[in-house]
Amino acid sequence: MNGAVWAQPEIIVDIEYRGWTQDHQLRHSSFKGIREDRSVCEFL
Repeated sequence: MNGAVWAQPEIIVDIEYRGWTQDHQLRHSSFKGIREDRSVCEFL
């Protein structure tokens, strides 16, 4: 992951994707919505 920039999480979202490429990237990813029923603290 050359050139990656890390940030503090602020929201939880749903993402759908079709699969992974050979170089470990998401294939055909799409944003499905913000998860207001979940807290960022649950994932830290």
